[in-house]
Formats: sequence, structure tokens, C-alpha cells
Amino acid sequence: MIKSNNGLFKYNYPLIVSVFCLGGFALCLIAFYPGYMSVDSIVQYESALSGVYSDWHPPIMSLVWGVVANFKQGPESLLVLHLAVLWLALALITIRLRKFRASTLVCLLGVLPWVINFSGVLWKDIGGAYALLACIAILTGKPNWKNLCAFFLLIFYASNVRHNMLVPAVPLCFFAFRYWNDLPNRHAVLYTLVVILAIKFCGNIINYQVLDAEKTYPENYMIVDDLAQLSLNQERSLLNGVEFSDIQDCAEVDINGTKTVARHFCLIGKDSYSNNNPLKNSDLKEVWLEAVFDDPLHYVFYRLDAFGYLMRSPDKSPYFIWLYGGRENRFSMGYQDNYMTELVRDYVLKTSNYFPFLFKPYWWLVVTFILIILGLLCKKTYLSKLSVAISISSVLYLFTYIPAVPMADFRYIYWSVNATSLSVIFMIIFLLNPTTENQS
Repeated sequence: MIKSNNGLFKYNYPLIVSVFCLGGFALCLIAFYPGYMSVDSIVQYESALSGVYSDWHPPIMSLVWGVVANFKQGPESLLVLHLAVLWLALALITIRLRKFRASTLVCLLGVLPWVINFSGVLWKDIGGAYALLACIAILTGKPNWKNLCAFFLLIFYASNVRHNMLVPAVPLCFFAFRYWNDLPNRHAVLYTLVVILAIKFCGNIINYQVLDAEKTYPENYMIVDDLAQLSLNQERSLLNGVEFSDIQDCAEVDINGTKTVARHFCLIGKDSYSNNNPLKNSDLKEVWLEAVFDDPLHYVFYRLDAFGYLMRSPDKSPYFIWLYGGRENRFSMGYQDNYMTELVRDYVLKTSNYFPFLFKPYWWLVVTFILIILGLLCKKTYLSKLSVAISISSVLYLFTYIPAVPMADFRYIYWSVNATSLSVIFMIIFLLNPTTENQS
């Protein structure tokens, strides 16, 4: 828990912070109203309204969207929820750190160009990131049973709207047990393990037993990329029923700036693939395991190459940092840019033009490692240790894409961008208040 020093403010600091965050909430709501939607978002919205779920998109997110849609029909219900969680979390953190110099930097996180760019897009990446951000807000408060329940409920939601968020949740859970609740290391490790396993188990029960979600094998999308690449190395098709010549043809096709991943979008146009669509093959994982064990070195090098494509080296341009409006849909929802929309879009795109590295994942990976080293070398206070935990969460999330890069979209590292930005702010606050006693 954070304790303050003896400084006093002349003004009503909580009120000022609340007004600023309310203004940030309103700005984002107006700019993105009624919520920007990609094809994935529209599919999830249809699921939310129909109550028919599949695991290609997170059923629990569709469930929550359906619940909030009861209050206001339309996609804007989820937009309001996401933005409320973001700005409430920032307000709580800022107010709880109010006697620390530079604490107001926290509430500025929501208007950073690499955060606001996707804040109004209705994706699982965004909802999961804001849930984890709310967890950090809870960790700056008092450790009581209500806060503990809210913390693990948010961890559960984040981990079930985007499955690889279970990994970055681990250091936050450990921190909650070890430092927030002041338990010994061995107990913190044990309880963290129990919580993570419980989240995984309960998530499966809710998805498949309670919500009766259809199993669609979404992991097959990445497995197709692996098997297509391994097929080229072995000079034979490892995809049952798919002609090797089709795999060779698609290996030369550039898809969204790469010939490394997303082979499905080329192969689906081939008769041998479309007639034997492996995305629906429940046995594809067994074929994949056998192929990987037969040629593990080639698999590792391929996946590292795909990860490099996601990281965007300095000579490559940022990729997919803004979603333009919505998509055609059967709900006849129209999207009309307004002054705020144009203001935010120009702000994001001009920043990317002048400082393109800020929209490349490799930059955030480097900064995160620097923060971890700096945090370990600094005096151990609650705030410095929390900064380290957040940084570890960020880098673990980035590393989850080593075996599973779907595309180079900047949104795939959205949690890491938020986490690292907050960790930088925490480290600045700590360095400006190095002698402040801040652990209860």
C-alpha cells in the first residue's frame, strides 16, 4: 500500500485529478463514438446480442458486452465500460500518489499517442489491458478482502478475454501476495500458482460448460503458418490434403508486408486448402507436434524470424497504429468523424511520423529491460518494486508472441505499451522522491 509524505497541496487535488480524468474520458468517448469496430469486433457484438458463443473470440467478453448492452443498446455500451475502467484506474493511482512529486504524470498516460490511438477500439486487447491497469490501481490501495476480490476478478477477466494475458498476470499476482499482503516468498509463489491454475480451470468451465461455446481451434491459425514453413524445409506438404505446390506459391506472396506469417489468407484461395480447411481440423495439433519434434531447430529460427517481424526493426515502418472508423455491418451503424476524431487521429499519426520508433515494439522491449535493471539497482521501496513487477509483466507479454505471431499489428502489444509507460512514470516519481517511505 502507498503511504504519502508530509507535503500539502493548496488545492483540492482529488477534485482536480477527477475533473481532468473526466475530461479525458469525454474526449475519447466523443472521438471514438460509438466505438470503433473491426471485423472481429462486429463478430463479437453479434455473439453478445445472440448469446451464441464460440472460442474463436473470447466468450466471456461477449457475455460482458451482452450484459452492458442491456443498459444501452449498441456498441457504445462497451466503449463506455472500457473508457471508464481506463480513466478511473488512472484517477485512483494519481490520487493515491498525490503527495509524491510528479504524481500527476500518471493521469497523462491516457492521452499518450500510443495509448489513446486504440482506446476507443472495441477489441479484447484493449479490454484486457485496461483490466490489468485497474489491477495496478488496486495495488496502490489498502489490502482488504474487497480489493483482493476485485483484483482477482479483473485478473480473471483479462486472462479470459486474451489468453496470453495469463502470463503477464503472474508477476502482478505474485506482487499482490508478496508485497501488498506481505506474505513470505514461498507462500506468494504457491498462492500465485494456485490462482493461475484456478483462473485457467474456471475459465474453461464458464466458456464450455456454462456458455456452451463452440470449439473452433483458433490456435490452428498459427499452426498453419508453422506447418507451411516446415513443409518448405522438408519439400513436402505437412498439411493434409493441401498440395505442396500451393504452399510454395503462397510462400512467395507478400501479405501485409511479410512472407513469414498469415499464410491462411493466401492458401484459402487454393482449392486444395479450401476443400480441406485445416483451421477446422481438431487433429492438427498432433501433426504440428510431430513436425516440430522432427525439426525443432528450423521451427525455432522461423518463430524468431516471425517475432522479429512483429518487433519492427528500425528500418521498417510502424504497422497498423490506427483503425479508420468502423466496418460495414448488418446493424447499419454509421461512423462519422468529428472534430475530436480528426484531432486525435492527426495527433497520433503526426507523432508516428516524427517519432516512428515509439510505435515499434522493439523500442518498448528495450525500454522495459532498462526499467527492470534500473528498478533492481534502486533502493527497494514499494513503488520501485511495483515498477519492476509491471515491467516484468510487460516483457512477459511481449515474449508470449514468440511462438504465436499472427500479424505485426501494434495492438498486439497494447498491454506492454501501457505497462511500460506506467512503469516509466513510476520510476520517475520514485527518482524524484528517493527517500520517501512508501511501504505500509
